[in-house]
Amino acid sequence: MAPFLTKLGLGGGSTAGFGFGRKKGSVPAGKPIIITMWGAGGGGVQYPGGSPTWGTPAPGGAGGSLFFSGTYTDLQVVSGQTLYLYVGGGGSGAPAGGSGGPNGGHPGSGGSAGPGGAQGGGGGMSSIYRGGTFSTGTLMFIAGGGGAGSFQNIATYPSGWPPPTVPQPIANGSGGSQSSGGAAGVSGNPSYPPGNAGSQFTGGAGSPASNGKAGGGGAGYYGGGGGASDTGAANGGGGGGGSNYHNPIISPEKVIHANFFNDPWFNPGAPSSWPVSNPYFGPLYSTNPAFGGGRSTLPGQNAPNPLYSLPYCGGSTVNGPGYPGSIHITVDGVTTSFTSVGPFTYILP
Repeated sequence: MAPFLTKLGLGGGSTAGFGFGRKKGSVPAGKPIIITMWGAGGGGVQYPGGSPTWGTPAPGGAGGSLFFSGTYTDLQVVSGQTLYLYVGGGGSGAPAGGSGGPNGGHPGSGGSAGPGGAQGGGGGMSSIYRGGTFSTGTLMFIAGGGGAGSFQNIATYPSGWPPPTVPQPIANGSGGSQSSGGAAGVSGNPSYPPGNAGSQFTGGAGSPASNGKAGGGGAGYYGGGGGASDTGAANGGGGGGGSNYHNPIISPEKVIHANFFNDPWFNPGAPSSWPVSNPYFGPLYSTNPAFGGGRSTLPGQNAPNPLYSLPYCGGSTVNGPGYPGSIHITVDGVTTSFTSVGPFTYILP
């Protein structure tokens, strides 16, 4: 059965292999491989007392998703070589504390929430290296973590959402990019300090204000900025999403980066322009599997993927912790899944 990305016309089939002078332990260069991965979700926000009269509780942002469909040649790997995998953990949800999710043994983490109350921490990123661990190998892929406590703040490529060029709703941190961490959220009230900017592999922490809510940014190639507190105990901004990444040796057409806003099945009815109200629930909230709904039948990049359901997709429930990320590798028709937090290895068959 053909890989689902090939069916959609979004990924490659095999290329011509090498038939001469092959060494023992190597394989034809065109051996197909599919990699499907998600970053972890950010934690949700719980308003004081859990009462909706204080505002609408908001789930954390989902992690970024990444699909690669190509060959061993595209990755410059051979049979018997080891890939080093790091699966990120979800940010803590309110009211448990709001610590950022880990990067699965990789340096960095999602940003922690501010101390002002029950806000969530940013999600950790998931990553893959070849030729060694994160300290010695070559970085191949990152699926960024979602920002905390705001439905809009997700990881994607080339920058996390919200992007720095778009005006933000109240005090949100910006998403990380391919070259810098996301900017900190800034409150409209000068009495409340801003959040903290993101940095490489690390989300920014939320505002240090003792009042209001401030979510942490998601980890990523560059992490999202932390949110700022705002006027009132129930107000504040979520963290920005971390950025996805793929190594530039890989042809762009072999990689798909997907998220809420470029995948119509994943977010049916989402607005096409910003700013919008914060948080934005819309039709997505009741239909999205990352937030407790069922799988949509609308066309989109994720729709044919049987792995795209909780807990693999790194979403977050309202008020709860973000789900961990995941990595799934398919070779020779066999899919090996890594769905818990931590470092793993995968030997290419």
